[in-house]
Amino acid sequence: MQNLWNRRFFQYLATYLAASWGLIQFVEWIVNRYNFDSTWVDNVAIFLFAMLPAVASFIYVHGRPGHDSWRPFEKIFYPINLVLALSASIFLFQGVAQEQTREVEVTTMEGDTITRIVPSQSVTSEIVFFPFDIEVEGEEWLRYGIPYLIDKDIEQDMKWYSIQPISLKEDYLDLGQKLDDDIPLGNKIKIAADKYGDFFADGKVTKSDGMYNLELNVYNAKNGRVENSTTLSSEDIYSLADQATSFVRDNFNNIQLDNLDTTIDLPAKDLVSNNVDVYRTYIEAYIAYNKGPDYYNEAFTKIDQSVVLDDACGECWFIKTQFDQLRGQDGKSTIEKAINSSTSLPERQRFQINFVGYLVKDETQKAIRLLDSWKKLYPSDITPYDKLIGYYSQTFQFSEAKKIAEEAVENGHKGRMLLQAARLNIRGKDFDKAEQYINEFKKRYPKKSKTTPVLAEVYIAKGEFEKAIPIYEEQSILNPSTYGNQLKLAECHYKMNNIEQADKYYQEALRQSNTPRDTLTVINDRMTYLSRFGRYDEYDQDRSLHREVFESINPPEAYLQTLIMTGMVDAVIGDTVKTNANKQEIIDLAPPFAKQVFGPILDYVYSLAYEDGESYKKAYVIAKPFIIQSIGERGTISSDAMLHYFNEEYEPALEKLKEFEKIAGTSILDNSDVMARCYIGSDQVDEGLGYINDLLVGDSNHPIGLVSKAMLLKAKGKEKELKEVLSMIDVVLADAHPQWRYKLQAEEMKASLNDS
Repeated sequence: MQNLWNRRFFQYLATYLAASWGLIQFVEWIVNRYNFDSTWVDNVAIFLFAMLPAVASFIYVHGRPGHDSWRPFEKIFYPINLVLALSASIFLFQGVAQEQTREVEVTTMEGDTITRIVPSQSVTSEIVFFPFDIEVEGEEWLRYGIPYLIDKDIEQDMKWYSIQPISLKEDYLDLGQKLDDDIPLGNKIKIAADKYGDFFADGKVTKSDGMYNLELNVYNAKNGRVENSTTLSSEDIYSLADQATSFVRDNFNNIQLDNLDTTIDLPAKDLVSNNVDVYRTYIEAYIAYNKGPDYYNEAFTKIDQSVVLDDACGECWFIKTQFDQLRGQDGKSTIEKAINSSTSLPERQRFQINFVGYLVKDETQKAIRLLDSWKKLYPSDITPYDKLIGYYSQTFQFSEAKKIAEEAVENGHKGRMLLQAARLNIRGKDFDKAEQYINEFKKRYPKKSKTTPVLAEVYIAKGEFEKAIPIYEEQSILNPSTYGNQLKLAECHYKMNNIEQADKYYQEALRQSNTPRDTLTVINDRMTYLSRFGRYDEYDQDRSLHREVFESINPPEAYLQTLIMTGMVDAVIGDTVKTNANKQEIIDLAPPFAKQVFGPILDYVYSLAYEDGESYKKAYVIAKPFIIQSIGERGTISSDAMLHYFNEEYEPALEKLKEFEKIAGTSILDNSDVMARCYIGSDQVDEGLGYINDLLVGDSNHPIGLVSKAMLLKAKGKEKELKEVLSMIDVVLADAHPQWRYKLQAEEMKASLNDS
């Protein structure tokens, strides 16, 4: 130790470590200040650490006062150490660079397989654009027009995902505000956080001496702090948008990924229309549409004007397609114009247009393939994941939806995709995996997790309502204006058969609804609850209210799908008059090109609702092509199962139904009566009882589940247990309509017991 002290080893080593720490801090400051690649900090740290052996040796040999001769080993050791340190630093840099990109294989619509290098999710950023303040008389449309252009422009860079201001309409409504309102910074922070953005931007546009001036602010979405600001000027809005895009790219996430495929960066004027009058008309049509049904005619007129002014505006034709469908047209010729006019647009824009094109032309499987390519090529885009999950959920392929959500999480889409994956695993009763996602969400978003009690949903699915209720009660106190907690409390109580409490919570949820969308959510939820317990008259009242609210913000034609679903309840009480009137109204509302499709589809749906085997067999032959076309071959599995069922071929029917449940990734109590009859008909009563008992674990008071269990117990000859279940059904369906099918079935079983 004395020798080391004499050589001033500790003093110089401490000086080296202190200098190294200072250098690392300086590099980190440079990286943060000028938004350089953060890997430079790691590279410098690794280099300085790797040089320690040479530094320690040099201090030991030359640390004493006075002259020291260079030793032979130093002439070899120091250069080798320097080379190794540089190599370690470069190797780390290359390793990180490789993590920043990934190689993907995609299959083109022509069937060719191509390989592309794309940025990893870890190096992508999301920015939310809010409407700009406009202080230019007569040009209020620029409030959305300029940020919309920047949104389109910035997304030409594969490292960026952007959210444009018009799409924030629902987020504003959730805060009790309109999109035209100037909202405070706190609300912007909340919206950006809810979108899981990295940044958000707002701005103010003025005009002087023929020049547009934009004061642009970019904020950190996590804390709301202004990260950078600038003032830009130009004679036209296109150049202004180009400057704004360059400012964002240069100052945020400007990592250079040299091995990416070359991307053409088009000027803003080429992204919609280079004619400002066309672009203005296009944006004004968009604005009018988002104001609601009272402004639809204005929106339709504006978009028609835009394509007359510029026949080559692909985006204009694209929006016109969607508007044409609202007007009862099939949109096929319009979407063809959009596709043909968009060949020079950036790939992301073409994906949007081509996706809608496949849907309009009923080419669903091509649309799915396109979404698959989209999510691979643009890992930062949430859109393809959302659309795929939506499609698979609507077609009862929940296991596929779960895979997509889990893939999104693995590819870096944490945020709400963690909750999406959790909920889909809850539905599939994989509670351990659901809790893993929930815990990861809590760790990543501790503040948000306090207002998003997804763990309570696990308790509900397990039937552990006594654990879920305190969580939602606490949330109701912390967030008294959030109706969602009241809906969950209502669900807990009605599943415990606490009907009075459930009714109270639904009333409270309705009182807390701030927007028509909130009101629709609450009424829809309550309608599900009322139909569960057969309270038909109250259901009918809610159905009328639901439609009234829906049509206050949507065109009547948009209610078609809801009419089909709500009309099914009429069949459960055997009201053929209402059912036929409902069918006729659906056909009347259907656009001309779809009327021939709706007829057979309705016959098919309502023959199922009435459990009318003969009608089903006839309707299925006609409806099958439409079913395959809309939801693919898998959609025919349950239909074929019902065909076997109505033919009293119970064993193959049961196999088909099990196959469908495997694809769906879940079992549904609402369909358990058909399963029960198939188990009975195929002489598998014990297996059927096990199946029903498993389903009832999380929902022991479900009326259809109880009726199904009663049927199986009767078939098994278990009279004592049957009486107990029938007593439960009496309590659960006490307020049901006297002609409610399941009430009648229970009464029939009770009568047969009395006769015996």
